[in-house]
Amino acid sequence: MNTKPSRNHPKALLLTAFGTTIPAAYATYESMGQQFSEAFPDREIRWAFTSAFVRKKWKSRGKDILSPAAALAQLADDGFKEVSIQSLHVIHGYEYHDILKTARGLEGLPKSIEKITVGEPLLSDHNDYQRLCDILHAHAKVFRQPGEALLLMGHGTSHPANIAYAGLQEYLRHTDATIYVATIEPFRPLHRSFPN
Repeated sequence: MNTKPSRNHPKALLLTAFGTTIPAAYATYESMGQQFSEAFPDREIRWAFTSAFVRKKWKSRGKDILSPAAALAQLADDGFKEVSIQSLHVIHGYEYHDILKTARGLEGLPKSIEKITVGEPLLSDHNDYQRLCDILHAHAKVFRQPGEALLLMGHGTSHPANIAYAGLQEYLRHTDATIYVATIEPFRPLHRSFPN
C-alpha cells in the first residue's frame, strides 16, 4: 500500500489503522486508499498499521507494512515537510494516543517533517455517535429481515476509552434497539450487549 515517493505531491496523508491479517479485508484498505487518493489529489497517500502482530504476519507473507513511527520517518526521508495523519481507529484508545505522541515527537525536528496534523478517530464527539447510528440503521434496513438483530463486534481495549462502545450502544438503543455492540476483548463481553 505504500508507494514510491512522488514529487507531484508536496504533502502526504498517512492513513493509520490497527490492520488486518485477512487478505480480503486488506483489499478493503486498498479500496479506501484509492478513495482517499481521489478525495485528496494534492497529497500522496501512505499507510501504517499500529498492530505489531499484524505487521509481523504480513512480513512473513512478503509484504512490508510500516508502523506509524517508521512511516513518518520514511516520509521525512522522502522530503515531505507537511503530513496529515488520519486515524481509522474507532475510539481514542492506546493506538491513537501512541500516534499522537509519535507525531508530536517527530514534528519540527531538524531534517524532519515541519508540520504534522492528526485527525480524530471515528467516535470523537456526540455528533459522530449520532451520525454513525443513523448510517448503521439505514444500512441495516437494507439487508435485515423484520425481527432480525445485528451484532457489531469491536476489538476492545483496556484503555478507558473503551467506554465508547457502551456509549455507542446507548445511542443505538434510541436509534435502532435491534443493533447491539460487543467487543472481542473481555471489557464489553457479548452477554452485556443483549437485553435480559
